[in-house]
Amino acid sequence: EDIYQIKNFDLIHSEINIQIKQQLGRLLDYNNKLYNWTKLSFDSLELNISDVSLDLMVANLNGQYDGRLNEKSIKLLLNVDKQVDLKTDYVLLNQVVVNLLDNAIKFSKENSEIKIEVNQHSLKLSDSGVGMSTEKIDEILNGYSLKSSNGTKGEPGTGLGLNIVTRIIHALNFKLNIESELGKGSTFTITFN
Repeated sequence: EDIYQIKNFDLIHSEINIQIKQQLGRLLDYNNKLYNWTKLSFDSLELNISDVSLDLMVANLNGQYDGRLNEKSIKLLLNVDKQVDLKTDYVLLNQVVVNLLDNAIKFSKENSEIKIEVNQHSLKLSDSGVGMSTEKIDEILNGYSLKSSNGTKGEPGTGLGLNIVTRIIHALNFKLNIESELGKGSTFTITFN
């Protein structure tokens, strides 16, 4: 019945439906960030280790962000080795990649590119966005960065995303390296054990 109703939407209804879906996705993302932030802050995070296919996880993200990428005409380039398997917590690692991709989109300029590279040893996400200072990188890596910044098109932020990333990376016993230059973009590299 829902499918029948959706097929009969006119253009305005279809556009409203798309906007509702995007806003609900953002709300769910904020909810997940707050949930993980709370668990990490009180050291009550329990890892659920399983076999994770990184290539499939990244492939699933590609379709999930089509709308936001199209809004800014950003190309998502994937260079992912096939059958990259890892023993880790799928939900937490997925949250890390979601937060990094979300930030990359938010802080990238229109008509730019974001690259995700995955192999058996690491996951690397690079953008050509606004970049960060060395001081900001140090704050992030030391868990002191909670300042919220608006994106290049005024997209709001919570200030939690990268702090959650560093805490999850630590909990998973991985390493995070950040390279960035103001006005030229950032590269986040997660090295696995």
